[in-house]
This record gives sequence, C-alpha cells and structure tokens, in this order.
Amino acid sequence: CILGHNIKKYSNIDVDLCKEHCMDYGSACKGIEIFTETLSHKKLGFVVEGDCVLTSSSDPTGCDNEIYKVEFHERININPTANPTVSPTLNPTVNPTVNPTTNPNWLPSQSVCILGHNIKKYSNIDVDLCKEHCMDYGSACKGIEIFTETLSHKKLGFVVEGDCVLTSSSDPTGCDNEIYKVEFHERININPTANPTVSPTLNPTVNPTVNPTTNPNWLPSQSVCILGHNI
Repeated sequence: CILGHNIKKYSNIDVDLCKEHCMDYGSACKGIEIFTETLSHKKLGFVVEGDCVLTSSSDPTGCDNEIYKVEFHERININPTANPTVSPTLNPTVNPTVNPTTNPNWLPSQSVCILGHNIKKYSNIDVDLCKEHCMDYGSACKGIEIFTETLSHKKLGFVVEGDCVLTSSSDPTGCDNEIYKVEFHERININPTANPTVSPTLNPTVNPTVNPTTNPNWLPSQSVCILGHNI
C-alpha cells in the first residue's frame, strides 16, 4: 500500500477502468490501489472491497498493508516515446552518445525548480507550444517549468497541473522542488552560429596548420633577421 498520497477514490468500476482514470489524470498519477476487503479507512472513510484509489506515489515505505488490505498496481512508462521505432536498425551505432538530447534547442526535463525568475505563466497549452513561447520571447528566456500538481504558489497564485512558466534563469540553487512540483526544461543553443556550415567537407585537410595565417600572402612574423639582402 501507499501511505498519504491519495488522489481520488472510485467505486463500482473494474481495475482496467481505474487504470484508465489514472492515465487520464496525467503524469502525477503513479499507480492505483484496489481494496481487497471492506473496511473503515482513516482518510478515505468507509471503503468497499473493489474500491479503487489513484495515488501520486509508488513508494510503499511506512505503509502497513496488514491494515489497509490493498493490491497496488504501479504505472510505468508514464512519459513514453511519442513515435517509437517500429523495428530496430540493422546497423546500430557502435558508440552511442551517453546523454543524447532529443531536441537541439532543449535539454531533457529535470525534476528541479527555478526560484524567483518567472517571466510569464501560460495555461491550457502543451509543452511544445510553451517552448515555442520561450523561444519567441528571445534570449532572456532560459527555460520553462511545467507544474505536475495543482497547488497554491507564493508568487503565481493558484496553479493547475500542466501550467507552464517561462523563466529567465536555469539555476535551480535554493529552490525546493518538494514544494513546487515542477519539471524544468532547460533551453540551450540560445545564440547559435548565424550561418552554420550546411554539410561538412568530404575531403578534410589531413594535417592542418597548427597556427594558421590570417593572410594568404604572408606568414606570421618571426623573431629572426636576414643578413646582407637589403633592397
């Protein structure tokens, strides 16, 4: 059983439908508890065998299931790949990147928050659109925070799960994410090369000059002199 992380209770529904409710709730729902006996629950009141409870945690630490008599179903793949590979490649990369980015302008999300650098809050938009708003804002926008729970925020007021906030910093120092419950997406490549090379040369120089000249007609100066050849 899971202690103290109840989201919502459902009665008279089967396990599969309860799982659907959990998935519809979003990433904050980590699993479901199914009561195997009828009993009086300290927080939920009277519960009947078969009742289902959505939970915001999957950690059973401290919960005595001899008291609560539940079967816990843990949710996995909460944020699955949107477009999974249909079949594996026949020639996989020999040395893949250890920490690949999925977007050249954004790092993978982190469970950290940014304190006191809010630019603007958006509601009822998805993560990709929020990222677009950040990029449209310009170089001052360093990332976005996505709230994973509905709560009262000290400066933003009442925020709903899924609300998005543009931030002017990417430094999480001093911010307790146990309070704010956000996923931070850090923006990178904020000032990319204006005219990047379209494609690399097919015939690179084998032994490039260590100290190349900046003028094609002259070598760099040297501390030497020439004897008897004055013009």
